[in-house]
Amino acid sequence: MADVTFQLNGQTLKAAPGTLLIEAARQNGVEVPAFCYYPGYSLQAACRMCLVDIEKAPKLATACTVPVAEGMVVWSDNEKVRTARKTTLEFLLTNHPLDCPVCDKGGECELQDMVFTYGANGSRFVEEKNHVPEAKWSPVVYYDAPRCILCYRCIRVCNEGMGVGALGLGFRGSSSEIIPTRAIIWIAKSAVCASTSVLSERLPAERIATRRVLGKCSMSRLLARIARMVAR
Repeated sequence: MADVTFQLNGQTLKAAPGTLLIEAARQNGVEVPAFCYYPGYSLQAACRMCLVDIEKAPKLATACTVPVAEGMVVWSDNEKVRTARKTTLEFLLTNHPLDCPVCDKGGECELQDMVFTYGANGSRFVEEKNHVPEAKWSPVVYYDAPRCILCYRCIRVCNEGMGVGALGLGFRGSSSEIIPTRAIIWIAKSAVCASTSVLSERLPAERIATRRVLGKCSMSRLLARIARMVAR
């Protein structure tokens, strides 16, 4: 099929039919920020950072779920979009600890980069932040819920990439967090472990699985013990 012609930030571009806006933009050198989007995995549209302004659309749309269409006119960096992304960041930081200098991800954090880019360095919230202790899921893996922005990358890698299904989402609202599922019980008994929930330090295959899941975490909230508080 012939390529689709569309406009992005005033430029006339072409992309293959069915290409997502976020990918079409990146293919043409335009970076659209996103925390939850990851090529090859199901679409989540959870972080709302990839919002773009599409002509004649009633509201901003997520570039990670909308495919390009013939004649589409899109703005990925106007005042309306920048304001929306700044507000999104403010919500993501509602319960997020603001201690970047001592964070394991400080200096190489996607969230930190976006805050600097869009100037979301202040908050209108005066309420006390929700906080829960760091969880030790295994001898290798720790989970820091307050720093997690629920991009669901780890869940999709575990479910879709590895076929294990040992991670899921628990609780509701601002108390939501990533949790190990009941699948870890039979996985542990079978000794064929491929999930962060039951990873040990004994089997090379398990260490590879650890890297697959931990490496996709945008905030490093799934953190390997050997890197915890010592990597920096």
